[in-house]
Amino acid sequence: ENLVVKGVDTGKYGEIVGAMIMPEKGVTMTEEGTRYALKDKLSKHEIPEVIEFVTEFPKTGSGKIDKIKVKEIMDGRYGK
Repeated sequence: ENLVVKGVDTGKYGEIVGAMIMPEKGVTMTEEGTRYALKDKLSKHEIPEVIEFVTEFPKTGSGKIDKIKVKEIMDGRYGK
């Protein structure tokens, strides 16, 4: 799994779409390029407004992606 998509709480207007992406080694990605690649595959409201690239995801004790921690990180950085 190289992608986690979560709602980012804006406080005033509800949630916006946020994505945390771990690119393959040696692959360079940009927010603009990612949105461009998704524009023909997703509706406009489904395309992430905030995108963060990471080298690793937070993990649970069992080694799975900690989606609760991902949401906390995204809300803390991009929520309003």
